[in-house]
Amino acid sequence: MLEAFDVRKANVGKLASGGLNGIVAGMFSDYTAEGEKIIIRFGALQPMTVWLENKKLCVDIVTDKNVDSDTVLKSISMRNKFLEAATGYNAKERLKRLKKGEG
Repeated sequence: MLEAFDVRKANVGKLASGGLNGIVAGMFSDYTAEGEKIIIRFGALQPMTVWLENKKLCVDIVTDKNVDSDTVLKSISMRNKFLEAATGYNAKERLKRLKKGEG
């Protein structure tokens, strides 16, 4: 599932200058970089591909449906922590922005 999230203005420059790699490296141990995209494997996220495009954080997730519910919950939690660190918006703020059609 491909999603694009708004990024706080203060975070855009940081992400573009290598900050996205730093966030990923600080949160996940299984990842590879392919050009501008970073491919992450964690729990049910098999894979989660992330990149910055037009000041938005693009996230493409393929979910492994053969994992237990505990792994699913941990994966959702890590996804949300990553999105908050990268975008600067928490889950509630991201949802509010999506509902308004702002990204």
